[in-house]
Amino acid sequence: MKNLKEDLSFYLAKTEEELTNAEKYFEVLNIQLGEKTLIYTKKEFEEFFCEKFPEVKTGHYGDSRGYNKYEDCENIIVFGRYGLTPAVQMFKLRVCETSAPV
Repeated sequence: MKNLKEDLSFYLAKTEEELTNAEKYFEVLNIQLGEKTLIYTKKEFEEFFCEKFPEVKTGHYGDSRGYNKYEDCENIIVFGRYGLTPAVQMFKLRVCETSAPV
């Protein structure tokens, strides 16, 4: 079984690898990029989308629970899966490595 450090690096590397293909995906899927389009992603990658696609709205997991701030969007693109943040994963790894067996 892989350790958490290996899983974490794969998790981030896979999403980073796909960032370069984002524009191609939007073209193939015929998604209109404009003010009625929302790209929802991991917080670590939101800035990339803000810079690359300034005409769209962006959000990240955990920033809009219970709000309707994106209700006017007609296209919602979810890029990357929701999961524990890398910081939380590393914290859990450190706790597991320093905990005595029960």
